[in-house]
Amino acid sequence: MHRYSTWGIPLAAMLCITALTGTAPAFELENYTTPDSWSQQVSPGILQENYVGTGIAGTKVYTTLTSRYRYRFNDVDSNNMGNDQDFYQYLRVRTDQVKLGNGTVSLSAYARFAADINGDKGKFEGDRRGDSYYHFRDALDTQRKPDVWSPRLYLGTATFDNVIQNTSIILGRVNLVHQNSFALDGADATVKLNDAVSVYAYGGRPVSFYYPTGRDNLVGGGITVKATEKTSFGGEYTRLYTQSINSDYGRLRIDQAIPNGNVALAYTNLDNASSLNADVAYELTSVGTILTGKYEGLLNNSSTNSSYAVNQLTSALATNSRYSKYEVGLYQAFLKHFSIGVTFQERLVEGAENFNNRSYERVGGKFVNRHAILTHFRV
Repeated sequence: MHRYSTWGIPLAAMLCITALTGTAPAFELENYTTPDSWSQQVSPGILQENYVGTGIAGTKVYTTLTSRYRYRFNDVDSNNMGNDQDFYQYLRVRTDQVKLGNGTVSLSAYARFAADINGDKGKFEGDRRGDSYYHFRDALDTQRKPDVWSPRLYLGTATFDNVIQNTSIILGRVNLVHQNSFALDGADATVKLNDAVSVYAYGGRPVSFYYPTGRDNLVGGGITVKATEKTSFGGEYTRLYTQSINSDYGRLRIDQAIPNGNVALAYTNLDNASSLNADVAYELTSVGTILTGKYEGLLNNSSTNSSYAVNQLTSALATNSRYSKYEVGLYQAFLKHFSIGVTFQERLVEGAENFNNRSYERVGGKFVNRHAILTHFRV
């Protein structure tokens, strides 16, 4: 029987940054919880420091350094498969907005540095020894040579706000936050035409931490319209050239606020395949009960040219047969900010099933922020 233990140990870490003075616990500034996404690092062990000081021309510079240590081992009975030690550091740096012409400019960066301390050196008792089999082999062992730091730059931008009237321009390593999510080395510009209408355009070379992007590129743009106080529309088109494959990626979305809730509808098209998504959330305010519903459907079979396996910059549509997926949820709010609930999900495949495309039924439980259900759900 195998037993695994994963635990984090806070480690002291210092980073010398010129012209910074004074320290404060990072948790007092809620915007400095790093990393931003649990999928980037799931180890619970954490030590976090925040530095606030004075930089050039009196501009404040804010930095946060998060350190994590992870230790995994297996030494139960005769199943000694060795151990694994990983060390992660996440660094965030940003500046205040600095006056430039009639607008402002600000800088921001977010990076990760990680190393497998004991490398790919698995040891265990039995017929096989050494590196022929390593139970804890992971990305840090495979993406770079053993015992070498593995840096990642998640974000590195200069933001020019209203330097050109009614225009925001972001340059550098950008994480797009429009209809679709892309990370690219390039530019993202948004022009506010009036209080209700904005247009935007972006372009550059896509970012991947797992394969070389080479000559890959993407360009796109879109429009957002606030038709009424409760109704908004959005449309976006992206042209992608990835791994020698050209793809056309479009998306339309409408959001509608209703009494005590929200409704959203989106249509996505990637080359010859398309999908439809719908979301609704409604709160019975008298008793604090929240009802949710969701639909996701692939309207026609998607081919390999429209698949995530080929076009690795969007997971909108994989190589699948037509399917429909339904989900309903029931949540009960308590203690003002929290809610606990249960969800039921059913997925029905109309064509051939495979490992990634199956029919199933699933029941789950959730513990979430009650306001997130009503205001932050996305299709």
